[in-house]
This record gives sequence, C-alpha cells and structure tokens, in this order.
Amino acid sequence: EARGAFSWRDNLEYVLEIGELKYEKGLTWKETTTVMNEKYDKDWATATVRMAYQSNKDLLPDEEE
Repeated sequence: EARGAFSWRDNLEYVLEIGELKYEKGLTWKETTTVMNEKYDKDWATATVRMAYQSNKDLLPDEEE
C-alpha cells in the first residue's frame, strides 16, 4: 500500500458511505467513524471523518434527480 496522503476526493465512495451511516442509519459521528475504521482497517479520528464528509459532500452525485 502506497504511503501517500489519502485523498477523500479520489475516494468519494467512502464519503458516500459516511453520509449513509450518519444520516440514513442515524449513527453518531463516533459510531460512524468506528464502523469505517473497522471496515477499512483505518485509524481515522472522528473529526477527520466528519470533516471529510462536510468538505466533500457537495461532490457526491445528486440522487434526487
């Protein structure tokens, strides 16, 4: 695995999943972070996951159309 900086912008499926966990399943940010860390074997902080979503949610495809 390359040790370069992880890009949320290049991994929007993660951002989409964060939004689904938080807003569709109704998890807290802490719970959402725990699920993501366990699923992807990461060690993200809750603030990191929250910022990743807030910063990149506008790049997600609009499902309402």
